[in-house]
Amino acid sequence: ATAVRNLTYSTTGRYNNGTRLSSSNSQINFGDQDDFDDTVKMTWSFWYYVNSGTFIRSIIHKFNSGTNSGPFYMRTADSSNPSNNPGEIFFSIGGTTTYYTTTNLDFGLVPNATVWTSLSNNWEHIAVVYDGSETNANRIKVYKNGSQVSGTTSGTIPTSMSNNSSSFYIGADDGYALNTVDMNIDDFAMWDAALSAADIQDMYRRGSNRLKFQFRSCDDAACSGET
Repeated sequence: ATAVRNLTYSTTGRYNNGTRLSSSNSQINFGDQDDFDDTVKMTWSFWYYVNSGTFIRSIIHKFNSGTNSGPFYMRTADSSNPSNNPGEIFFSIGGTTTYYTTTNLDFGLVPNATVWTSLSNNWEHIAVVYDGSETNANRIKVYKNGSQVSGTTSGTIPTSMSNNSSSFYIGADDGYALNTVDMNIDDFAMWDAALSAADIQDMYRRGSNRLKFQFRSCDDAACSGET
């Protein structure tokens, strides 16, 4: 069963209504989801608008930080001083030493402050793709607004996710009192597949334009060359 705690339902979502993780311990708890067990491929995507946050703040996870066990987590920089890692985001598969990190998601610092806010003051789209069949450097890919962003892989990313009974959360981590980023979130989705770059760009374009359907006008049967 799904349980919620300290959420704010907002009319300022990317699509009409959204959800704000407005309290330090806000969370959505989906329980233990077996879909993640031993899987080799997975994609997560959502729209986000950062309000504020500090170091080591949880975003999504199926991971117990107290026991350092679980398939995955996504959180802000692992530093007691945010200015050391401004806007850095970690996405880990399998543990605290096997992760991908990037500073290219518009999680940033207000000048002369020690908290994160959105650098763009806009809704942004993120997609994270895990593919255990790829080479180590390509097993985790992160996309912002339909385009892949650069980052760094640390350790050997596992070729499959662990079988673990931890609950899947959006927001705070109960296992280690790990608080959440103060952020609005909308249109969260997961796939048990590694979506392609073209799939993610199409998904972003539909969301960016708020369109359910799109079409092209073509001047030949192959519809080649049009965008």
